[in-house]
Amino acid sequence: FGDAHLRGWRLLRGAFGAAALQHTAVIFTSCGERTEEDVKSEVARLCTKTPPPMLCGVIDELGAVHGGAGMDRVVTFGTLEPSRRFRDRTKLFELAVQLESRSGGRGYDHGEFVRAQSRRKLMAQRIAAIGSEEDRRVLELLYANVEAGAACDA
Repeated sequence: FGDAHLRGWRLLRGAFGAAALQHTAVIFTSCGERTEEDVKSEVARLCTKTPPPMLCGVIDELGAVHGGAGMDRVVTFGTLEPSRRFRDRTKLFELAVQLESRSGGRGYDHGEFVRAQSRRKLMAQRIAAIGSEEDRRVLELLYANVEAGAACDA
């Protein structure tokens, strides 16, 4: 889980709003023989480090969304053997059913996306209205980082 993954996470959250996280899972691919339990153990070990890896924040945020452990939103995809592929698909669909159940069968509210985009547009307008060119450039740079997923506005 590197910078590109974190950027993707920030872009997802920033573009679709926090409400999208209720419908979000983390899928690890190319896991070989490792399962969710193996990844859970590895993440627990990694998250004891100071500072913890970026992945720990993502997993914590997923858990905070529904008041549980974020690791229950993780699925691993392993080898391409038929039995493993069947197992992985089953795990993914079981998680999808759980997420749907937790949301009461409600899907993602498109209105949240519209509100998130409106907040971003207002932010850009407010930055453009700043009189000091130096201050405006600094904020434009920060805003560009948010738009690129290199920083977050949450």
